[in-house]
Amino acid sequence: MTFNWEARRDVSIGVARVLAFLHEELQPHIVHRDIKSSNVLLDRNFTPKVSDFGLAKLLRDEKSHISTQVAGTLGYLAPEYATSGHLTRKSDVYSFGVLLLEIVSGQKALDNHQNVERFIVEKSWAAYEGNDLLRMVDPVLNMNYPVEEAKRFLMVGLCCVQETAKLRPRMSEVVEMLSKNIEMGEFHISQPGVVNDMRNPRMGRQMNSSESSATAASFADSSEWNTTTNLAR
Repeated sequence: MTFNWEARRDVSIGVARVLAFLHEELQPHIVHRDIKSSNVLLDRNFTPKVSDFGLAKLLRDEKSHISTQVAGTLGYLAPEYATSGHLTRKSDVYSFGVLLLEIVSGQKALDNHQNVERFIVEKSWAAYEGNDLLRMVDPVLNMNYPVEEAKRFLMVGLCCVQETAKLRPRMSEVVEMLSKNIEMGEFHISQPGVVNDMRNPRMGRQMNSSESSATAASFADSSEWNTTTNLAR
């Protein structure tokens, strides 16, 4: 089996539904706190399962945020969480947005080119501003994908990583947008936020680009899937 567009679509919507359940249906609400490619397990049919709840936090009594020591992975961290230690469900939304951009593009959340760190959210934003968002689609797909749907997924990813947390959609809205039940024209997309300084004193430990997970590109053209694996393989 190959990681074709249909598989990428199903994985993206599947993870979004899990987060919508954790954030909005489960009581108390759960913030995963470490959504990234290596924490999404796939079976041979590419059915996604969100794993590793070791950093998860509960939102009790309708609290809007939790003050906690910052932990996570560079490239996926929401900027307001990294700088203030205020964890909200919108922190997970940001991380999911990065993951969604990875799935569609086959690129890493953070890569290093000629000793310069490049974030996928910045590259996607540049493509969006240049009115050439489709250049972010994984070339492995070889144009075998629905153009408008791919563009929609990339736009949803950018909606999720906006710098201002209150502008990001709720995960139930993300599910609706990915499922074509909400028109993207209803959402204004503003500039994404990026965490590029991991020396914040609130950080539990300093992280670097080597800890940023490999992306879907590492298995986009693999042949056989006989065991449960993950998006980083």
